Amino acid sequence: MLGEKTLDKMIDQSEELITEHRERIIKAFSKQDDGKLAVTLTFNIAPAKTMDQYDIDCTINYLMERIKEKISCTVSENQMELPLKAEKAYKLSKE
Repeated sequence: MLGEKTLDKMIDQSEELITEHRERIIKAFSKQDDGKLAVTLTFNIAPAKTMDQYDIDCTINYLMERIKEKISCTVSENQMELPLKAEKAYKLSKE
């Protein structure tokens, strides 16, 4: 059965992760567009191999920066390929 030692260890793990990520959390907060940052601590508790022991995993999760990238193009299946060499630079002029 879970007891005080298990819960105390969970508190220690969460403090350790928050302390370790302190500066990165502050930096991530300053990069948020909406002024909000979700920081999640997740615990997985499972029985260990020995009776009355538990394996505890604590995970921290937050978004450092939001990435949104879009690439667009138009393709014509009827357009022919130009016989240009990939390693040569071709200068385009507006005449």
